[in-house]
Amino acid sequence: MKTKIVYVTLFLLISLFAPALSFAATPVIFFSDMTDGPTSGWEGSSTIGAAVSIWGLNLGSSRGSATVNVCGVTLNNDADFAEWGATTNPQTARGLQRITFWLKSNMTTGAGTISVTTSNGTSQSLPFYCSPLGTNKIYFVSPSGSDTNAGTTTASPWASFTKVRLTLATGDIAYFRNGVWTADDGNGAVARFSAGNHPNGLANK
Repeated sequence: MKTKIVYVTLFLLISLFAPALSFAATPVIFFSDMTDGPTSGWEGSSTIGAAVSIWGLNLGSSRGSATVNVCGVTLNNDADFAEWGATTNPQTARGLQRITFWLKSNMTTGAGTISVTTSNGTSQSLPFYCSPLGTNKIYFVSPSGSDTNAGTTTASPWASFTKVRLTLATGDIAYFRNGVWTADDGNGAVARFSAGNHPNGLANK
């Protein structure tokens, strides 16, 4: 009788934990920092677009041969990514990992998806809209910048949130360097926010 109990217990443990162990190995993505973005315009480039970050689990601490598929294009070169599996700078919540990649001009514009593939499988897809070339613009903002600059490269960034509010059109993107920023809505409401140490808007591409 004792032997039977041991076998039954072992079977129950395997049944309970095997699915969880299998699931843990499969990449999972939960959300991105934007739902749409331009496929060109990074540092004025006609082939490289917005930097997009996604958060998930089981992504791996380094890319290796893993890939990200965005709007029908598979990103499989190290140059396509600013970071892979990051958990710091800034610190991620709940142990999530972060991938940051650049959109490319050869992506199919319109409604698409984002997914991650590792040696353990392919994640579910997140909806994402790739904007047509030239539709939207990318701007950069830095405490050392000037609102008289063009704002379209990290070498000539703007300096204030006010410039962003007055200039950006729907679908445009502004990347903020490290600092504490005062945001006003033009109607007397003011808020302060900080931009952490993050590759978006920091690294030249």
